Amino acid sequence: MEGETKRYGIYAGIGDAVTYSESSELRDIVKRVPLEAIVLENDSPYVIPEGIPGKRNTPLNIPYIAKVVADLKGIDIKKVERETTMNAKRLYGI
Repeated sequence: MEGETKRYGIYAGIGDAVTYSESSELRDIVKRVPLEAIVLENDSPYVIPEGIPGKRNTPLNIPYIAKVVADLKGIDIKKVERETTMNAKRLYGI
């Protein structure tokens, strides 16, 4: 999968669904996609990360998504935050 993401410049947007334990297919994909090809997103205001109280989602919940990605990849959350931020900047040309 790494070769394809680099060759075609593909980014995978990983959102709130990855926080749900029953999202096993998505979690398997996250494990295979290189971190350099991941950007984090969330489905505000409706889809709330699993385990987060409340009825409304906001971008403030993106760290919960980063934590799940870090756990799935066995890496530090700070690395996920740093790399996915750089990926988003590259994607949007900022």
